[in-house]
Amino acid sequence: MPFARGTPKPPGSGRKKGTPNRITREAAERLEDLGCDPIEGMARLAGDTKNTPELRGRMYAELAQYVYPKRKAVEHSGAEGQPWRGPLDITIRRLDPPPGLDKPAKAAYSVVPNRLE
Repeated sequence: MPFARGTPKPPGSGRKKGTPNRITREAAERLEDLGCDPIEGMARLAGDTKNTPELRGRMYAELAQYVYPKRKAVEHSGAEGQPWRGPLDITIRRLDPPPGLDKPAKAAYSVVPNRLE
């Protein structure tokens, strides 16, 4: 029997929260049938020192999304929504590369200047 206009939706009807749609479900099933784990593949690319630092960095960034939440921009304002006015104290520190990094990874740390000009 078709749903009549103006009548409330029956409780419990519709797709349940978190249920993947057909395309997502089919894609996951195909990957499983092929024995392909995209997360494992990205982790292998990120950990392989033969790959370029750009590719490795991108893979680490993609993998981080599954572990750490994305941060949203926060707007700061003054009293009653007015622009914030006051002293701004900023400290920028250079990070030294952790021990044991290969040369390309260490080179990424040298991009940051020692002092602001």
